[in-house]
Amino acid sequence: MWHAVEDAVQKHGHIAENAWTFLSELGWRDFAYTQLFYHPTLATENLRPEFNDMPWQNTQKLLHAWQQGQTGYPLVDAGMRQLYQTGWMHNRVRMVVASFLTKHLLTDWRKGEVWFHNRLVDADPAQNAMNWQWCAGTGIDASPWFRIFNPVGQSEKFDPTGAYIRTWVPELRHLPDKLIHTPWKADPALCRQIGLHLGKTYPHPIVDLKEARAVALAHYKNLPARQKED
Repeated sequence: MWHAVEDAVQKHGHIAENAWTFLSELGWRDFAYTQLFYHPTLATENLRPEFNDMPWQNTQKLLHAWQQGQTGYPLVDAGMRQLYQTGWMHNRVRMVVASFLTKHLLTDWRKGEVWFHNRLVDADPAQNAMNWQWCAGTGIDASPWFRIFNPVGQSEKFDPTGAYIRTWVPELRHLPDKLIHTPWKADPALCRQIGLHLGKTYPHPIVDLKEARAVALAHYKNLPARQKED
């Protein structure tokens, strides 16, 4: 497949941007397969052993809210509902919901890996495990633990008009664009007018982003391996 693309490039004398993207994805795929070949426990064991001491909270109530798209954060909920209903979501949203689960909810990445593996139509044992370890910071060449996606900021950047959110979280569809990412900021009078009852028809945020981020960073800093480095 790689050579077929190269042959096409040589034939036409240039390479389109989407061809580069395709070749990049092939490279990531083979990187994942290589990891699984040398680490058969890729889906069950941290590749960075210092994370074996991470005090995951693994709160069942929070995990269930994440699985069902009931976190109170519209982009996270839209992605999780799309996954549940269709078996797919865009890679950007996959990274956001994975970061949210592992870092804001302090839930073991393996619980997310299993959920994705059982529901994605494109589930792949190598790529799914590698991507979860990347997002959680536990894998090879992983995203650093302190890189924590803000689901509100990501939502405002990649879904500025709220079109994606309105598709999968229809109870928020009547909110104006500036509030679609932060429904808890909506005026109560507006909520009544559009039939939105926070805490009933749509949940309040299950965690405070700033507080949860601080806790996650503190847990990482206090890992025994990190203490030895300091």
